[in-house]
Amino acid sequence: MATVDIDPAGDVIVEIGEELERVRVSSKTMSLTSPVFRAMFNSGFREGLTAQTSSSNPSTISLPDDDLAAFLYLGKIMHFQKPELPPEADIEFLEKVTGMYDKYQFTTPIAHIVEAPLDQFIRSAAMTDLYRILFIAYLLDAPQLFSTTSWEILITHPISFESMPAMMEHPSISTTLRGE
Repeated sequence: MATVDIDPAGDVIVEIGEELERVRVSSKTMSLTSPVFRAMFNSGFREGLTAQTSSSNPSTISLPDDDLAAFLYLGKIMHFQKPELPPEADIEFLEKVTGMYDKYQFTTPIAHIVEAPLDQFIRSAAMTDLYRILFIAYLLDAPQLFSTTSWEILITHPISFESMPAMMEHPSISTTLRGE
């Protein structure tokens, strides 16, 4: 199986998704941008790096629950490369990117990179997609996107927040926001 090199000199191979596609990254870069990866690489975890880890002898970690396209997109951002949205990128793809951003607690702000394609979706989005975009904006802490999407929801279909489908049950929504 071929390896995708986000960093050709990287010292970690990440096996992504059910097919365990291989992606080479830099543990240093990933550690600087994510406290979750920092803990994985610099602790007693099985994924921890050894003194022998190098670009010619990389460590391997497996992330079978993650999406390959979303990981490649985020990985390029974290390695200071220009990410290209896949041609089939849609709101579902951007939800996966945002989910991984949240899951690994990436510190590099990506809201501005994700906002541009979402701004294009807003004007033609169905109501359920507007709710999804609003949630993405919330997780990314993207106030302009949140404001634009909220306004679009208010002018096209005024309803109460509690009736927004699947929003209130999501674990990232705080209990105080739900009124609990």
